[in-house]
Amino acid sequence: AEANKLIQRFERAIESTKLDAEKHLDNVLKLDPTNIKAVAMYLSLLNSRGAHEETWALAVGASDRTSIPATLAQELVMAVLRIPDRKKGSKARLILAEDLRDRVKKEERSQSAWLLAAAHIQLNHNEPEKARLLVEQVKKGDMITRLEARYLESWCLFQQERYQDAKSILEKISVKASGSAPILTLYGQTLWKLNERTLAGELARRAVQADVHYGPALKFQNDVLASSGNTKQVAQLWESRYLKNPEDISANRMKLSQHISKEEIK
Repeated sequence: AEANKLIQRFERAIESTKLDAEKHLDNVLKLDPTNIKAVAMYLSLLNSRGAHEETWALAVGASDRTSIPATLAQELVMAVLRIPDRKKGSKARLILAEDLRDRVKKEERSQSAWLLAAAHIQLNHNEPEKARLLVEQVKKGDMITRLEARYLESWCLFQQERYQDAKSILEKISVKASGSAPILTLYGQTLWKLNERTLAGELARRAVQADVHYGPALKFQNDVLASSGNTKQVAQLWESRYLKNPEDISANRMKLSQHISKEEIK
């Protein structure tokens, strides 16, 4: 009991530190709205608490500018496309993402950051051929850039139903990006298609642990558990999501349906 109290105190201290950091970064961005380091850190903090409205507002503000750097467009496009459907519909997200992409000056559109952002958008349009043409133009960069390019390449292959080829890439990059919810989710989904269900289920669990606010990971784990008839674990999954964000509409709906089911059983 004492250990749990200490853990809760520690978690509150972390949350307080994050909120203080958000305030400082907000001040930085008021002085320099295109500071890429500040934007990246701010988006990461917003995502950690599921602050999707703030993320959306930041992206809309950037889209109102005459032009933005390619690196800023990449960060914001990826953040916008990660916003769950329950907050912003896919059509609205894609319109804003495309607007951000188009705010980048033409002379910067050969940069890896712009190409990767544009590829993300094409994949969200379910156009893997167009996305792959963009990914193939990405020049060798740092490890993060190379990982992102390989991830997008595997996503293209997945959409083309070339699951074995996608697996070959994902099993390699998942080692280097063991904390990436998108990579773990896509790897799990690929294995699921190949009927490698045990490891797919483990990857689903790890993806949710990596980012409880990443919608595709939650949906995939929910599907995995439901397919095995494990309704208890499905309930625990949504309970965990609710505890992290009591305003989560989907989690509240799921909790309500579970409560009704229990009442019906009685």
